[in-house]
Amino acid sequence: MDIDAVHSTSSRNATPFVESLSEDELWAILAGVGAISQDGHYKVAPTIHTRQVIWPHLVMQYASTHARRVAYALYERISDLKVSHVLSPSPSGQALGFAVADLFGARAIYATTGSDGRYQMLHPGFEIRRGDHVLIVDDGVYTGSTIADLQDIIRSSYSECIGVGVILDRNVTGMELAPRFEALLKVEIKVHEVYNTLTGTCKLCEWRKELEDELASTSIEGERERVRSQLGKLRVIDDRTFD
Repeated sequence: MDIDAVHSTSSRNATPFVESLSEDELWAILAGVGAISQDGHYKVAPTIHTRQVIWPHLVMQYASTHARRVAYALYERISDLKVSHVLSPSPSGQALGFAVADLFGARAIYATTGSDGRYQMLHPGFEIRRGDHVLIVDDGVYTGSTIADLQDIIRSSYSECIGVGVILDRNVTGMELAPRFEALLKVEIKVHEVYNTLTGTCKLCEWRKELEDELASTSIEGERERVRSQLGKLRVIDDRTFD
């Protein structure tokens, strides 16, 4: 049997009913699965640190409940597009990409990173060709660098990127991502730019250094415990996987 023929018979009209999802409900889901942290020290790019981070990919582990509603909510935003392939980065957007591709009756493919950590190629065996209509789907965006990498892959295949869909728009760079860009949530996150390129420190890094000095100079156990607790919250967590 011709696989392409089977693929072409998929019908969006056969999509089962899924309850709609409001922004408030999505926020509640994110909070409920532990996807929101507002009291940490995260590196989201080489020169960008923040106290707040949100991991929208965590909703995708609940495949038959939260994941289904989130995928359908994103699909509703872009259902007018003609999509032959849904391209996602692995691993962050892979589950969502597969779910959205299923709703479109499209092929779900994903990209992998090269030695420099950037997305440079499709996973072995995947293919897009001239004339294909490729939708990029990811869990969220911070700097836009991952989306830019995926668009480069699409261009190198002489196919067309018809749009980008994400759960969470956390874009802190203002980069123009695509002619058609849809996000279920847009979040303004306070960032602390690294102002010292020699030491790579921000205000949060500086505060951590002050606390380390305070810990070294005090012998009162109660005070030491308080400082240790604050230091724990200010440890740098590399979150660049989700950029």
